[in-house]
Amino acid sequence: MTYSPLKTFTFEAESLINDFPPQWRHSNKLKVWNKIRGSTVKWEGPIILKQWTARPIPTAPTGSLSFDVRLGAFSYAPSEQAMMKWHLNFADPVLFSAYDSSLLAQDELQVLEHPVLGSILEFLNHHNEPLRTLDRNCLHPTPVTITHVQRHCSLDTLNYPIYGNAFSRTSEAVIEQALTLLRPATRSHILAISALPGGIGTYSRQEIETMLVTAFTGFSAARAETLTDQGAEAMTEIHTGFWGCGAFGGNRTLMTILQGLAAAAAGVKLVFWATEPNGVVTAQKAFIECDQLLKDHQGLLHNIIPILDKKGFSWGQSDGN
Repeated sequence: MTYSPLKTFTFEAESLINDFPPQWRHSNKLKVWNKIRGSTVKWEGPIILKQWTARPIPTAPTGSLSFDVRLGAFSYAPSEQAMMKWHLNFADPVLFSAYDSSLLAQDELQVLEHPVLGSILEFLNHHNEPLRTLDRNCLHPTPVTITHVQRHCSLDTLNYPIYGNAFSRTSEAVIEQALTLLRPATRSHILAISALPGGIGTYSRQEIETMLVTAFTGFSAARAETLTDQGAEAMTEIHTGFWGCGAFGGNRTLMTILQGLAAAAAGVKLVFWATEPNGVVTAQKAFIECDQLLKDHQGLLHNIIPILDKKGFSWGQSDGN
């Protein structure tokens, strides 16, 4: 079955950054931006953005789970021959909506390191076409893929206290220490999917299903773009983490299991990043549980959903970032 996007935009990076430059509203982000553009830099494209419609959960048995859990933050290793690497954007329901703010959570960090993503939002807003990654009722996901985006800098949020709301209070000296300019720029492939923006008490079955559909849709879109870009023999590797478990207060175990189920169904490999050792342990246990669920239920996701519902997973608390 052919999987077609809802919308497609093709950009030339140089004209996009010149015609719709990012508009940073906080001085610390402006400082980083000035460091990037103040040096010898080339803006190169093309960049292809696609928005995708939700895909139903498959009724046929899925494949097996392939995963790797790592300690650290996204390193954005380049794609290899016959292997396209994707990096999640833990999106807001409106694509890149807070990129210019004082916040430096995962979404905003990714845009600051890939500043042309900010230009994409400025273009969309100029044409009165902001893209939603999740509808207003939080029922229908519409993930976004963006290919061949240049990454012009790296900000070390593990060794310097600049992540989240702390970024707005960080001195220029600390930002300079945390900042590495990338010359030449590397290229990333971005998958933007929004988790449910917060809940209370126990997850409902509908919430579980919505998140599974969201992950499966996004992973399938990345797979489809891999085949388009690299050919039928190419593999798809998706770099992710505790999606929806920061500001949105998602349950780490459940959200990891759901990503594992979606990856098996979409035929992609997951590389899961956890920034602390306890997170590595949680993720590994969740993937082992996911793999056992797939084996016990012959890979039939419709049979696994009620099992997850009965486990009574609880929403957590927002981390404030």
